[in-house]
Amino acid sequence: EPGNRNRLWYHEDVRQVLTENTGTSKIEGIIVKLPTIYEIHLSPKCFKKMKNLKIFINVNGRICGKVDYLPSELRLLDWPFYPSQYLPSNFTMKNLVELNICESPISCLGEGFKSLPNLKSLNLAKCEFLTKIPDLSGSPNLEWLHLGGCSSLDEIHPSIGL
Repeated sequence: EPGNRNRLWYHEDVRQVLTENTGTSKIEGIIVKLPTIYEIHLSPKCFKKMKNLKIFINVNGRICGKVDYLPSELRLLDWPFYPSQYLPSNFTMKNLVELNICESPISCLGEGFKSLPNLKSLNLAKCEFLTKIPDLSGSPNLEWLHLGGCSSLDEIHPSIGL
């Protein structure tokens, strides 16, 4: 069973786990790389059982649907075209080192961004609906921030140091 492996990269296994909610705490890494472009319709709670997921990389998947939960163990979330306006409110990002949600409809970064002690890289490029960058002083290790193409951005907190 794909949900009992610790790494998933074969496209059919990835599709099954994300759409049928068959993931388990054994999964530590998922790479979405599809041979052809087709949509994956997420089960809203597809990540709920994946408590130990550390790496999620979406190379070319057209993933749609609501995300109700993301594991707090995530260190790398590389998800261009993230399908929602918000990250889940219960997403504790304390372990996150790299976050790439470029070209997403995200409009608000939320409370989870107040304390990201391990975050080094944040890519929000072309998030056209993003209006505000909050206080990132809780991210002392932030080395790289990409905001190019954020056409609705009208407020950047002074902690950014621009």
